[in-house]
Amino acid sequence: MNLRKIELDLTVALINNHSNEHAPKLAKAQLQQFQEVGKFLGTELISKKAIGKEQLNRRYAIKFEHCTLTLHMISNGKDYPQVVNSFRLSGTEERLIA
Repeated sequence: MNLRKIELDLTVALINNHSNEHAPKLAKAQLQQFQEVGKFLGTELISKKAIGKEQLNRRYAIKFEHCTLTLHMISNGKDYPQVVNSFRLSGTEERLIA
């Protein structure tokens, strides 16, 4: 399994999130399917900024033994629909590519 495959699977899972499941929870579940990422260590809200009257820009770090997923989201504060703006998987790339 390589980094590209993990990122592709995560992209597909986030695009197909029709149930509007909380994106960090969905991303964690998706990454846990890959042994290469290692054990789950935790999720942390890195930043939360208002970008209008009702919208929030949130950035999460979802940490595993061998990598960290940084997830940028925009959400509406009232009814909480969310859009994943971007994500980045970083860490021990040589472990993920092996």
